[in-house]
This record gives sequence, structure tokens and C-alpha cells, in this order.
Amino acid sequence: MIFIIFITFILKSNKMNKLLFLIMMPVLCFGQQKDIYKNALPLINKYFPNNELVQNKLQGFYVKFESCRDTNTVDWLISKQTELCALLTSSIELGFDPDTDQTRRRAYETYQLLNKALPCFSFYESRGDFPTVIHEHFSPIVDAAKRNRSLVDDHGLEIILDAWGTTKFYHSNYAADVCCGCPFQSDLGSGLHSKLLIAIDGFSTGSDLFSESLEEIRMDVKENALYNTRYLRSKQAILKEFELIKPLLKLTEKEALSYEKTKAYIEQATDEELQAVGG
Repeated sequence: MIFIIFITFILKSNKMNKLLFLIMMPVLCFGQQKDIYKNALPLINKYFPNNELVQNKLQGFYVKFESCRDTNTVDWLISKQTELCALLTSSIELGFDPDTDQTRRRAYETYQLLNKALPCFSFYESRGDFPTVIHEHFSPIVDAAKRNRSLVDDHGLEIILDAWGTTKFYHSNYAADVCCGCPFQSDLGSGLHSKLLIAIDGFSTGSDLFSESLEEIRMDVKENALYNTRYLRSKQAILKEFELIKPLLKLTEKEALSYEKTKAYIEQATDEELQAVGG
């Protein structure tokens, strides 16, 4: 309430006050995100009951998040975010099966509450071994990174967003999930594979930030290029980028054989065969 009154006062004041307010706005807004863990504790206790490990990990994470002012902390947040997603996924106790007609709406509302209370994490119904899965949500960390003076972490985060988007789901931006039960279709030929590999090489030359995430992206781009047999783009576009990325893939001897095998398949297949949906 005090914050709202302060905004109203500023907007009615002179131009200089308004200018100062615009400059300070990011800081003021971030100040509203303090005590995230404390505010979320009722939900944490409800859905992660008697779980001291989850509580301690989340508390430590949000202490770092709320005080983030340097590149090393941004790097730490990205690394721990991945660990926490796995821990939360294996620990959450909804108290009901989210995958029924009667409970699906209730599950959605629960996930929305948790998503709001626990920034940096996105709660969803799962397809896999766990009924609920928690994904990394990068936007709050990207915003936190903008509060330090370095652009290095911003560039690294741009690569991560180019690869995975603002939330890291089952598939990346260089592959498409076109139907349930179907293999992902590669977007090789769009230019994103080569863009990511070039960006990772360039960034890693001058910085060791986000090394685990960037190596994961690099290896996944390689796997996507070498072993996918279904694509979104035309044969001509696929072959052009496939040849372009060959030196960037840093192939082993065994991988080089897979590269030639995949290239031969692409050359012999028609556009219709390459873009076919399904196995």
C-alpha cells in the first residue's frame, strides 16, 4: 500500500521526480520480491511436508536470488536451479492424482499457486515417471542478471534462452514435439544449430560461466543433428546447415561415421520422407 501511495505521489510531481522514479523503478520492483521463501513457506509445508532438505535448499536459493548482484551468483543460480528442479520433482506431494478428469482443474490451480510463489520454477503435470514435473524457468534470473554491470552473463543467458526458451521443457527450440508419442522433429536447416554452436564456442573462449548448461546444449545439438531422422525444413536447407556445422560438432571417430550415415540418408530421402510425422 505504501508503495502504491509513493507511485501516485511521484506521478503527480514534477518531471525531475518522474525521471528519478523511472531510473529507480527496477530497484523498487525488485524490493517487492524480498522474503520469497518466507511468503511461500505455507505452500512449501503443504506440498513438501516435513522435508527439511527441500526447505533448506529453497531457502538458500532465494537468499542468493534476492541478493544477486554479480555474475558468479547468476551462474550459481542457473546451476542450482537444475538441481532443485530434480529434487522438487521427486519430492512434491500433491495429495491427489493430477491426471484425472475430476482433478485436472484442481492440479492446474495448484500449479499456478506454486508458480507464483516460487519464481524460477514452473510446475506442470508430467508425462513421465512422476505425476508432477518442475521445470527451470529462466526469466526471473535473467531479470536479476540485468542488475549487475557486466554484460557477460547477459550474453551467456541469451544462448540458454535461444536454446531452451524462457522455460526448459522436454524439447528444445531446435526440435519440435509435433504429436504425443512421436519422435521430436529436428529444426536443422533453420540456422539455430549453427548459431548456438558458434555462440557457445565464442562465449566459452572468454568465460567459464554457465559451463554445465552450455555443454549440455552443445551435446544435445550434436545428438539432434546426428541421430534425428525427422525434420521440419526442406532437404536443401537441412543439407546446407548440416554441412556448415560439421567442423563445429567436434566429432569423434565414431560420431564421424554417424555423421556420414545421416548425411547419406538426407541426400537420398525426399522432402516428404524427411518431414514425415511419426516413427
